[in-house]
Amino acid sequence: MRSPGSSSTSIRSNRRAKPYAYVASPHFSPVNSLLNNTYTNDGFFGNQTNGDFAESTTTAGNPINCFSGNSDTSGTVTSSPSTLQQTNSSCGQTAAAPDANPLFISQVNCDSQFFGAGSPCPPGANYPRQTGVVMHPLPSGLVTMPDPCSGVPANPWCSGTVILPTAGRCTPRFVTVPLRIAKRERFRSVSVKIGRGRWRLHKASGRRVRIRLDLGAGASHNVWVRYLERITVRGHHEFVKFAQVYRRC
Repeated sequence: MRSPGSSSTSIRSNRRAKPYAYVASPHFSPVNSLLNNTYTNDGFFGNQTNGDFAESTTTAGNPINCFSGNSDTSGTVTSSPSTLQQTNSSCGQTAAAPDANPLFISQVNCDSQFFGAGSPCPPGANYPRQTGVVMHPLPSGLVTMPDPCSGVPANPWCSGTVILPTAGRCTPRFVTVPLRIAKRERFRSVSVKIGRGRWRLHKASGRRVRIRLDLGAGASHNVWVRYLERITVRGHHEFVKFAQVYRRC
């Protein structure tokens, strides 16, 4: 458990079991307090400074981190430095000098491989390394996620959608269809196929284009119109396909 980046952090009255190296290492924040917590079997890798909690400080003249009332079910609280609950028991004191605790930091760097694979480790330090990733199958019977493309404008992530006509709404024979794409996207061209007709290419540029359609004579039938948008997204050419069904009546 870490609490960096805040102006004041208090961790109290918790029970923690079996973290392999450290439970808490409050540092980097002006004030942290670790009070009345209970720990079990912490730091079982057995490396130097592994234990219930630790700290590293780098500045003087600020209120100290405070540690008080913490216990371990083994009977012995382990910390780094080992006397934190004696030297830093009262919150509000001012630190006369920082304690960077370099041995603790070297163990953290070794464990986390902070500087990348092969980060230096103190002599004798032993932490397991990842050897592979196992993707376990999902359990059966999970509720299906709603279709994220339902009801959204056509886009490269939802290509191939079909937009059905609104119930009770009729479309005249001649209709102008406005097409629009997102910021940082630009049309190159748009091809349209009405029913079983041929594809027709329309020039397009910018973010908006208007296409004039002739849905044909006759009423009381559906007309499928397929669109193929050729667009540029941050310098890359993309294709967006979708269809819209118009109700002639």
